[in-house]
Amino acid sequence: MDTLDVVFMGVSLEDANAEIALVGQSKKEIEYEIYGRVVNMNDLKKAVKTERQDQWGIPVFKTEKNYSAGTVRVRQVDGGRIELATKVKRDSSEAEIETSKDMFDHFRKLADQGLIKVRHFFPVDDAFTYEVDAFFNTAGQLSDWVKIDLELPEGVETIDALPELPFEMTDVRVIAPGPKKPEDLAFVRQLFEKYFNVGNQFIDGLPPSESANIVLQAENKISAEANSPKLAEKFHADLKAKLGQA
Repeated sequence: MDTLDVVFMGVSLEDANAEIALVGQSKKEIEYEIYGRVVNMNDLKKAVKTERQDQWGIPVFKTEKNYSAGTVRVRQVDGGRIELATKVKRDSSEAEIETSKDMFDHFRKLADQGLIKVRHFFPVDDAFTYEVDAFFNTAGQLSDWVKIDLELPEGVETIDALPELPFEMTDVRVIAPGPKKPEDLAFVRQLFEKYFNVGNQFIDGLPPSESANIVLQAENKISAEANSPKLAEKFHADLKAKLGQA
């Protein structure tokens, strides 16, 4: 079966993504966040669909003069469609529209840091889909730490039990919808700083127009990395040379 033929909730993954990108209306985003380490990275290849996502965001902090903290970010999907989104933390709302390559490049220049990742879609039943993000750093290395989102259907704010994860993980941490506890905030912040975030490509010595493409070549090496440490070492050395980090 072709992955684009997979349908859940009566809508194909492809059609659902296209609709979300074009609507631009505010919606409430209620989701569980799951963090952990994937035991076998090859299990990610079982996803029904994957998307490369290059994402750059600018945080908005809560002050006495605004309603809420939040984020304004852009995301390029598979090197094509570019989405502009605003997220308001206080009411868990999000709005998203398509935007231009120029807008994307402006965010890349203004943002302190970004994310280069591949999102893997794992439908688990008619109502839920695990969205698994695997992150690359600027050296082209894929972290075994992943972030999984489970967005709840409209009108549902909690569930009794999470569906079974689609692959084996260790060090699993589940964060329920709603305000995060201080210890969860500290954990997530440390994880992003250590494993997920990449610096501004315009000041980190990387060619801005090429660095993301070079980094994401690493996805094709996951199997080789798992089965041949020597091959993986050579690949990372070659990648660093391309990035001018040798």
